[in-house]
Amino acid sequence: MVFKTLNSDTTPIIHPSPRMNGLDYGNKRLVGLQNVEMISDRPLKDNLADFLYLKKRCPEHVLISSIMGFSNDEWAYLAKVSEDNGADMLELNFSYPHECGEGWPPGIETLLMLLHSEGVVKGNITLEKMVDVLSTATARMFGLADKGEIVVGKDADIVIFDPAQKFTITQEKLHMNVDYTPYEGMEVTGMPVEVYSRGKKVAQWQKDHVEFVGEKGHGRFVKRVPLTNL
Repeated sequence: MVFKTLNSDTTPIIHPSPRMNGLDYGNKRLVGLQNVEMISDRPLKDNLADFLYLKKRCPEHVLISSIMGFSNDEWAYLAKVSEDNGADMLELNFSYPHECGEGWPPGIETLLMLLHSEGVVKGNITLEKMVDVLSTATARMFGLADKGEIVVGKDADIVIFDPAQKFTITQEKLHMNVDYTPYEGMEVTGMPVEVYSRGKKVAQWQKDHVEFVGEKGHGRFVKRVPLTNL
């Protein structure tokens, strides 16, 4: 028996996609870009009560507690309370965020500005962590050997970023091939000034928006290499 992933109640959990963190859900607003859709949003005490019930009714079955922590202390706490309440085994949930909830809304172009404005500016993450999440760790995770770092021999994919530039998100000033953005009218702080792809400028800030200045066809297929470590 495998129980749905537990959380320790220290982080509010609801089930829209993690990318919707920038929207206002009132007192149910997410606190970070986390994998919420696989995590139980029930109180921990209720889930642990179910552990005891299941072990009493089905003692011959192995009970597996799936846990996900947002800190080392939380991982340790969830492991201990799971075992104390009858779990025979632990499953550590390191899975990637599952894109469902609100139905895959467009968000690639707005990801950097939202993560900086909602994360860095508001003190939820460091600037270094933002770079790691969006570039370094992502390139390593997906086996993109020539991406993620500014070093000799790797692709010169570079974003020059102004952390103080204000921008009001509106579909008219975006470039995604959709006719709406879920963040319409939202003001963010921090915008790209110039964007380079393999050393060639492909976008730059123009008065009140980012303008594409690259050439169609510049993109190329990037072959992934096997992941060796994280």
